[in-house]
Amino acid sequence: MLRAVLFLAFLVALWAIAVSVGVERTQGSERLDAEAHREGIRAVESALYRQTPPELGDGDRVSNALLRLAEELAPPDAPYSARTRALRLYGLISLASGMGDVGYALPDLGPLRAEWEKQRDALFAPAPWFGRSDAPLVAAQTQRPAALDPREVTRLRHTVRRLERLADAGEAEVRELGEPDYNSESPGSTGRAQVERWNAWARSWDARLDDALRELPPPPPVDAELALVLAHQNTSRAVHELRLVPQGVGDWPTPFQYQWESRFRAARQLLAEHRTSLASDPD
Repeated sequence: MLRAVLFLAFLVALWAIAVSVGVERTQGSERLDAEAHREGIRAVESALYRQTPPELGDGDRVSNALLRLAEELAPPDAPYSARTRALRLYGLISLASGMGDVGYALPDLGPLRAEWEKQRDALFAPAPWFGRSDAPLVAAQTQRPAALDPREVTRLRHTVRRLERLADAGEAEVRELGEPDYNSESPGSTGRAQVERWNAWARSWDARLDDALRELPPPPPVDAELALVLAHQNTSRAVHELRLVPQGVGDWPTPFQYQWESRFRAARQLLAEHRTSLASDPD
């Protein structure tokens, strides 16, 4: 009996080894061409490998570069396999973002470099230009924040102010539309009329948001001044909150007051968070 058990355990071990080897081969054959994503990879590594001492904003810089790379690997219409690959980077994004919680201590990029190299080597085929923790850091990786065209900063500032004014106007308008005054399952003529007023407002609201975004410049490079990179990201996130204002919850086609108040409040906070980095003479 003991021999049979041992033989069975041996067969299981052989099967596990075969599966492991098969998975490794499959992963290796599915690695992506690094050259096709060179710009995104270099953006991450320009912040991770450099001669200058670490700075308080390094975690956010790496996180922003990783997020852009993940979005490049898995756009909204990407297949499941691409989204699965991109998931490898989200743990790194969380790790990099957490470096902002260390108070006034300078971040230690060592563990982040090691984890990046592990995930990068699993995702991409080898490339001679990959950074390595044990390689000498080159002077080309010590660049200062990229200079932005002042006109783009002005356009971003104008967009933020237009969105803030639009949020004030929009919140006053939805108060007039009111909370759902109908039964969601059988709204009746009065309820249908209220839903149609909300729908008409939602179409106008989307058009006004689009108009407010006409001046929004493209995202700044990840090596630009951190406050400006975050200001642009916050603006995009605020617009997302504002577009959600007309949406109800569950079976309700129109929102309740607590919902629209929460969305307007979140948008205002995002727009105000980095306002000082866009400060200038009033419009």
